Amino acid sequence: MAMDEECDRVTAAKASDELLTIKGVQASFVLYPKGDGVYISARSLGEVNVQVIVEELGGGGNSTTAGGFIADGDIEQVYQMLLESIDKYFEDLELPENPEDWFTDKNSSEAGNILSLKIGNTEASG
Repeated sequence: MAMDEECDRVTAAKASDELLTIKGVQASFVLYPKGDGVYISARSLGEVNVQVIVEELGGGGNSTTAGGFIADGDIEQVYQMLLESIDKYFEDLELPENPEDWFTDKNSSEAGNILSLKIGNTEASG
C-alpha cells in the first residue's frame, strides 16, 4: 500500500499487520512519505523474508518485521524500487516448479500472493 499523505509509524505498522489478514496474502508493504523521503513498513507471516527484501533498499529488521527509509525519494520511485527488490528476492529463491509447493500453507489456493495496493490516483492489484 502506498499512501500519498504523511502518516505516523504506528499507523503504517498497523496497516501492514492488517493487510496480512487478507486471505492469500503472505507479506505486506506500506510506503508512506514523511519529511524528505519515504518510509517502508513490511510484515510477513513467515514464508516470505521481508528483511531480505527491505535490506536491498537500505532497510533492515527481521524475517517477519522490517522497515526502512529512502531519503530524497518519492512514492512512485520507491514503489518501483520495492517491486524490483521483490522480483529479485523470488528470482534468487530455488522454488519448486509447482507454485502450490512454494509455501507450507497448502490450504491457501492463493499461496505466494504479496499484496501491492496503491491508493489515490494510482492502481490497485493484489
